[in-house]
Amino acid sequence: LILETKEDDPLQRKKGSKTRLAVLSTHLPFSVTVGHVKFASIILIMKVLRELKKVYEFSDFFICGDFNLVPCSMLYDFLVSSSLDLNLGLKDFSMQKWALDLQKEKEVREFLKDFDRKRIPSSEKKQSEVSEDFYRILLNVRPIIDEGELIRFSPPEETSSSDLSLVSEAFRELSKSMGFRSSYAEVKNSVIRSQNPGSSSPESDHSPTHNEISYSHFTKKMTLPIDFVFFHSQGALEPISVLDVPDLEWMIEQGKGCPFGPFGSDHVSLVVDFELKDRQIDEALLPIDEIKLYPR
Repeated sequence: LILETKEDDPLQRKKGSKTRLAVLSTHLPFSVTVGHVKFASIILIMKVLRELKKVYEFSDFFICGDFNLVPCSMLYDFLVSSSLDLNLGLKDFSMQKWALDLQKEKEVREFLKDFDRKRIPSSEKKQSEVSEDFYRILLNVRPIIDEGELIRFSPPEETSSSDLSLVSEAFRELSKSMGFRSSYAEVKNSVIRSQNPGSSSPESDHSPTHNEISYSHFTKKMTLPIDFVFFHSQGALEPISVLDVPDLEWMIEQGKGCPFGPFGSDHVSLVVDFELKDRQIDEALLPIDEIKLYPR
């Protein structure tokens, strides 16, 4: 969805110029064994977003939905900080299996307290079970928007790349060009910083969950933060407030998982208020020109 401000662009102050925003929604697969499919979906979303930028010339974007990954995972870090480790096992990409196994051992309230403080165990690294051909296909497939504004994907181009470190670097550069940030984490960190004005280090460094909400999916089998509202960190929009999730103790007292009563889904609603800031947008972080993603 492409949105446009009703009034003239307050940033550039050009008569007749409007601010355009892109809003995207997604739902990544649940299965804990298909980390490479979730990763591929994220890569393709980033590529599509950049192609849409060429067509609609928007200044900012949001992407929200059920990502089926937890904030302490490699996939989350890739989205918000371009960090990437393709030597993890596929089950470790989203860290859902680790979180679900931890949750089986404790009641919900104790698990969530531990989950927010606990660092992921440094498991033995192992080469991902997916062949390098999988990553080469991701590198060389690109979205094409036709005249009817429908999106299709090109066949993969040939490449001689065989070094996974070069492949990783290409994906990291793609992530940097997007500049994602999580709305809920940003608002919570802003509150923490205002309460601790002398602290100069990012508060997200002190929490393995990056100070995300305690949960967004609530069932008897799984209570985890797996839904997010990401935005363009270098754009003109800034999250200023969020709707908190229902009180955990009250949810537990109901003795049932969602959906029930007032909750028509197994997920709770995430709502964010944004403010349009008067600041320069760094267009270089979301380039319009074509960039080759595979190593030469």
